[in-house]
Amino acid sequence: MAQKIVITATGPDQVGLVNRVTEVLIRYGANVEESRMARLGGEFALLILISLPDDKIEAFQAGLNELEKIPLVVSSRQTRNEIEPAFKDYHPYAITLTGADHEGIVHSVAHFLSEKGINIISLDTDLHHAPGTGTPIFSLEARVLVPPAIPLKELRQELNQIGDETGTDIEIKVSLK
Repeated sequence: MAQKIVITATGPDQVGLVNRVTEVLIRYGANVEESRMARLGGEFALLILISLPDDKIEAFQAGLNELEKIPLVVSSRQTRNEIEPAFKDYHPYAITLTGADHEGIVHSVAHFLSEKGINIISLDTDLHHAPGTGTPIFSLEARVLVPPAIPLKELRQELNQIGDETGTDIEIKVSLK
């Protein structure tokens, strides 16, 4: 039987990091099921979900220690194979937000979602500069699971209010994932 393991690794960005990490994964028979990797500042961050045969787990953990020589800070954790039953009937939505960058945007959205009992599945942010003016423009994309008791129309109205308060444009739509 295979176990699911989430691995996180961060370290100074350099050529070949993904190659070195995946070499270790392949050596122990791990299969990458999902991953997110990004350069943030001068650091490279990896978040990977793998499946690994039960009989390879102990040796694999020792193999992960090799990555600390690169140097990467690595952690791993076995996880469950199924979706939490608590979110079984929740509705998937995608939220996008754009606007002039300032402190507190992510917190405003995260606080609202938390207060409503909405589960964040993924959240990505980016900062780029507007052509011509160079104004910092912030963007946020999130996938969320919304309790069935919350109507989309109500959610859209409340998110628009947050958009007004933060000076951003927020959209929400049904997600296929």
